[in-house]
This record gives sequence, C-alpha cells and structure tokens, in this order.
Amino acid sequence: MLLYGTNFMEDDMLNTELTPATSDRVLRSLALRTQEAGSDAFVPAPAQNDNGDEADFADKSGTYTKGILQKDVGLVDLGAYASFKNALASGNPADFEKITTGGPRTQNGPQGGLAFYLDCLDASQISVPTAPKVISEEYATELVELYWASLLRDTAFTEYAVTKVAQDAATELTGMVTYAGPRDPKTKLVTPSLLFRGPFAGETDGPYISQFLLQKTAFGALDIDQKYRTNDDTNFVLDEMDFQKVQNGIDTGKTLNTLKDGHGLPDPRYLHDGRGLAAYTHEDVWAKCRSPSTANCTSSPATSASATASTPVSIGGAIPLRLCS
Repeated sequence: MLLYGTNFMEDDMLNTELTPATSDRVLRSLALRTQEAGSDAFVPAPAQNDNGDEADFADKSGTYTKGILQKDVGLVDLGAYASFKNALASGNPADFEKITTGGPRTQNGPQGGLAFYLDCLDASQISVPTAPKVISEEYATELVELYWASLLRDTAFTEYAVTKVAQDAATELTGMVTYAGPRDPKTKLVTPSLLFRGPFAGETDGPYISQFLLQKTAFGALDIDQKYRTNDDTNFVLDEMDFQKVQNGIDTGKTLNTLKDGHGLPDPRYLHDGRGLAAYTHEDVWAKCRSPSTANCTSSPATSASATASTPVSIGGAIPLRLCS
C-alpha cells in the first residue's frame, strides 16, 4: 500500500497494480489521500510580506477598516481596531464576536481565511504579491484609473473609441510611468480600447465583454438568453455623511433600483457598460459566469471535440475569468 513517505513518483500505482478497480476501495482511498496530502506538505510556504502601511501610519489611515467603528473620515477608532487585531491574532470565534463595529452590519466571513483546504495546497503555501504602499506612485496611478472607470460607468464599452472621456483617460494613463495596464505594443500608448484590461494573455484580444457572456446558451433543455438585471442611474456616497455611514456599516436609507421598462417591469440588458458589470458582480453567486461559459464551450461547434485546430474562435476579453477569480 502506498503511504506517506514512499515514492511519490509512482502516482499511478494504486490504479494499475491494485486490481480490479472495485477491490479494497477504502484502503486504496486512504492511501491515495495520504499520498496527496504528503506531497502537498512538501511544498514550502513562501513569506507573506505586507507593504508596511500598518506600521507607517499610527492612526491606521493606510489600512482597510471598513465596518469597524470610525471616529472621522478615513480614521478608525484605535480601540475598535485593537479588538479587530486581537481577533485576527487569536483566531478565536468568540473574539470575532467582540469586534467593535460602527453599526449593525457585521464583517462578511472574517474567519474564512482560517479554514483549511482539504483538496489542494493550503492557502499559506500560495504567495500573494505585496500591494503598493498607499503613498506610492503605483497606488496613486491605480486610483486615477479607478476614477476614470467611474466617470465612464454609463458609457458602452463599444463606444470608448469615440468618447472624449475615454480618450482623455487613455491620454492621462499613457503619461503615467507606473501604469501597469496594457499598452499598444508598437506605439506604447494606452488606447481607449485597452482601458481597464488586465495584463494576462488574451485580455487585449477581441471586445471587452467576452462572447461567453453574450451568446445564447443552454443548460440541458433550458435555453438561456444572457440578459442580466441591472440598475438605474442612481448614484451613491456623494457626501461626507453618507461616506461615514457606509464606512461604519450604517444604512444610508438608499437602495439599488432595478432598471424598469415602460410597464414597470425589470428590463434586463446584455452586459455592455461599467454599471452593468457592477450590478452583475454585486450579486455574487458561485459559478455564475463559469457555468454559462462552460455551456458555451461544450455546445459551440467551434469549441466542440469535432472542431479542427484551424477553426476560428473569437473569445474576446478575459472578463469571465477576471470576474470570477
């Protein structure tokens, strides 16, 4: 039987030598799980380094503290912050219940990071890149990009090339040496069509919204037209009072309003602008975009097993992966 500490190169031994496949299932399952757990345990855990902001700012203004009691704009109550840190240090569920919050809203799964994975490497074995310091040029550039994205939230992605705001955004980001987004490989310029895309392979190909989020698809006998509920043009957190309420976890009295048609019924739309993507990600349902994408891959003639290597498939931007990761 293959146990912890034996030759991990013989991965197929359990299924090639212990035959028939229906015999000794319990012991073989134990051996396989022990082998995999042992193999994972030999992967070293990398150093997880913070960016120093917590230590640099005694008032913790450089640290994310939303939901914890705030004493002023951007300033957390230090006693409340200490209760938060104490819970993180102890890992005790009772200490998480003692975190001093600013309102009735609670933290969203604050103990999730303490869970152990039973089917892969532990989270501690996966390196997380250090975030830019809050006083760095890189962080300032990210904020500039986010502000431009906010100004363009109601502009269709297909209209960026002819929209002055998008052109102005591309011009300013082109001049920022710490901008990490994609640039035209020849001119080194940020163009409107490259705005708000990521650095990974394929993300600059095709339209901003992947065809996997636009094409009709099906789950078995259920036909699906991928139109999504979106919200009207109501904007939020426009003054200091509302900002403080949101930071403290207090209800502002304002709600998202689903876009309606002329009859007062929900008017779903294809994903086409920033506001629509915000509504899409606001309701975070597991596998929401992976499932339609998978259905499209398995049902499309161009991506089926019968497709040839020369079959052209226009995937579009890597939005499904970015939204679900």
